[in-house]
Amino acid sequence: MRSEVRRSALVDLVRNVDVENRREVVAVLARILRQDADPLVREVAAIAIADNAMVELVPELLVSLDDPAPRVRQMVLVALGELAEATHADVVERVRPLLQSPLPALRYQALVAWRRLAGAGATAELVAALDDPDLEVRWIAWTLIEETVEKWDDSVRERLRASLLGRADADCERIRVVAASVLLRLGEPAAMARLLAHVQSVSGIDRKALAEVAKCFGQHKYAPARDWLLGHARRGWFEGALGWPATVALAGLGDAKAQHALLEELNSASVRRRGRALEAIIALGFVAAREQVRALGRRATGAESWLVRETLMALDKHQP
Repeated sequence: MRSEVRRSALVDLVRNVDVENRREVVAVLARILRQDADPLVREVAAIAIADNAMVELVPELLVSLDDPAPRVRQMVLVALGELAEATHADVVERVRPLLQSPLPALRYQALVAWRRLAGAGATAELVAALDDPDLEVRWIAWTLIEETVEKWDDSVRERLRASLLGRADADCERIRVVAASVLLRLGEPAAMARLLAHVQSVSGIDRKALAEVAKCFGQHKYAPARDWLLGHARRGWFEGALGWPATVALAGLGDAKAQHALLEELNSASVRRRGRALEAIIALGFVAAREQVRALGRRATGAESWLVRETLMALDKHQP
């Protein structure tokens, strides 16, 4: 009768799903989604359906879009966004109106699902969401546009460039960063220059936001940011929140000292520091690190071995 016991049992159940018991587990999840009295248990069921790619439960998820608990409806949208396809006309019909939901969390998740369902055809809805009254919805709209922009044809890119340019200088630093990235991809290099000028002239910017700026400069190999990055690249006790992202960005710009510092991290006594070095090598496509990664692999164990293999496979994709 205790909901925490039911939640724990549900987690254990889906952890052990396999080909032989899948049908039974699907039936249990469908029943829980419809009938369990605790919304937290229904949430866990929706997430489990998504995590286990149970496409056969899409009809049940559609019914649960009417769940009385907003958080359950949000998790159902997460599942539909991962499982449904554009060919599911009933899903498209139910998700689109939720883009106008009075609840920001539902608008946010509906936008994510809609981008997947509509593909390049989601452009109008994504751009409209840039004016949403909720900051998080505006941010996810920019992020989804960033993921989609290179799939637009030239006519769409040209038509939207001016519209996006007018929205780029937002008060939110996270939005400034992703907007600059989008506009650079649309052929507006001045957007990145404005981002650099902003961080150079404005004091009191949150360090997490500055770390995202550094990451953006490195991702786009934005050479004019080199001096700003050099001013923030610190290691050891003085590293802070910005030192490592700035170092990685400089490595992406070809800075020899930063690249050496990145490779040194692979020999750190800290698993966390070795892990972040591997993640940076993947992000940069740093092929020159291959031998050092292989050397780490010969002594790595557990989850680190998996990350080493992922890194080597990622580097293989950058081979000529």
